[in-house]
Amino acid sequence: MNHSEFQLRGLTDPQLSVHATSALPVWLWASDGTRILWANPVGARVFGAANGTGLANRTFGPADAHRRQVARLAGRLPANGAIRLERLRGFGASLGMLMTCSCARLDFFDGGHFSRNAGILIVAHTAVPTMPLAERLRQLVERARAMPRAGCLGLAISVRPASRTRATRR
Repeated sequence: MNHSEFQLRGLTDPQLSVHATSALPVWLWASDGTRILWANPVGARVFGAANGTGLANRTFGPADAHRRQVARLAGRLPANGAIRLERLRGFGASLGMLMTCSCARLDFFDGGHFSRNAGILIVAHTAVPTMPLAERLRQLVERARAMPRAGCLGLAISVRPASRTRATRR
């Protein structure tokens, strides 16, 4: 499965879509820790990326602490997708501090080839600088519009600002 398919899957897969608009940073890492396959807008911002697609193009080298922690987690997390709390360095924490994260191993199947791709889902329980819901939704809409296959799935997404007028009682 390529990177753009994972970006699209983040909008349609129930394992990821529940995190798409979360105020907490969320990432789906390759099990070897070399790449972030998917991230919600808050998770992309933690790593300094404009969006999840930009973050998916980044490769983490062997010396990167995030990569080493994810690779170590991949060997310890249960294959059934059970969530475990882990204390990880980085992932939105201040320099040298540990962050409590919910971690789970997720298996994805390529429909045509029946091959299995495992990813490590990490949800940081942090008070990172907040990103308003409207901004998170705007980034998701931009990501969906940039995906060439989004139209074939019938994704019709629009974001309108909330009306400032107040309904009056009759």
